[in-house]
Amino acid sequence: MGRTLSPSGTGKRDPLRKAHRRENAELNQVEVDKQSPKQRLQALDARLGKGKGAAKERARLTKLMNK
Repeated sequence: MGRTLSPSGTGKRDPLRKAHRRENAELNQVEVDKQSPKQRLQALDARLGKGKGAAKERARLTKLMNK
């Protein structure tokens, strides 16, 4: 199997790769913040299966919905 290199071709420690990943993470967080707890719970169900995995996150979202 070949190694996957960053766009600059220097590997995992590349500062450009880190900056790109950080930017993507920030954009993803903005999108998640727009969702209601119910929508986020539905997204977990779609991704992992109904009631499976992410127990702490599910509990936190359920608590937010019951407020």
